[in-house]
Amino acid sequence: MEKVDQGIKIFGLYDYEKESLAKYSFNEPDTYSIDKENRTTSMEAFSKGDKKIAEFLYSKLQFIDFDTFTKSLLRAADNIKHIIPDSVVFLEPYKSQHWVAKLVAKSTHIYSKCYIKIGEANAGSLENSLKDLPEGFDKTLFNNIIIMDDGSFSGNQMSGNITGARRIISENYNINPIFHIVVPYITKFALDKMQDLKVNVCNAHIMKSVHDVIGGNTSDNVKEFLWPKNTNTRDLKSMALTYFAHKIPNSMSFPEVIAEMLPPIKEPYKQC
Repeated sequence: MEKVDQGIKIFGLYDYEKESLAKYSFNEPDTYSIDKENRTTSMEAFSKGDKKIAEFLYSKLQFIDFDTFTKSLLRAADNIKHIIPDSVVFLEPYKSQHWVAKLVAKSTHIYSKCYIKIGEANAGSLENSLKDLPEGFDKTLFNNIIIMDDGSFSGNQMSGNITGARRIISENYNINPIFHIVVPYITKFALDKMQDLKVNVCNAHIMKSVHDVIGGNTSDNVKEFLWPKNTNTRDLKSMALTYFAHKIPNSMSFPEVIAEMLPPIKEPYKQC
């Protein structure tokens, strides 16, 4: 695996994170072999009706290799690369946001003046991160805030971070920032949510949701297959059948029963 250079300093890290990150290597993903006959869960385990649904969903999988992903990411980032040097980038270490931000910097040689830890949900780490900024920090950089990620399915995590960060920046600096969301793959469900928040979304592809793929008439049958006994059901418009060379999305975004049929993927941003 090719090493991606470190290149960026993140404000708001705890001491143990600084020590860990100093030893951390970010990598490109392993080569992933697509073999639709290689299923870790046999279709024969399903009932006749479930097997038909499973085979249909499996046939609609969209795999995005690393080269395609990188091109799509840079296409999305091209819309805002001119403002990156005069903005801040919010991200979460060891997560896809960090990895994606580094790929953009590595590929374009354009760096933000400031990368700040935001937290995994609702900008939960941002208040603490702001205390880590150096004296005399140019607060006008908060006029433009960039968040990058690989994909957005439901948009819940992204919208929670945007809403939380907008409130925190307004309260601390009396600034109403413009948010620029760089996300090459997004569902219409998530895109609508982002647009309701009045942010600038830079994307390359609209992913078909599970609802788009199956059509509305069979949605009840598919929900019963995905969530037997009607437990923890989710909106099929917020899930997709798209996965990447660097990760299979979690069960909130990608059907878990289908993910279990795929060879596992080592997420490169979690590897030291």
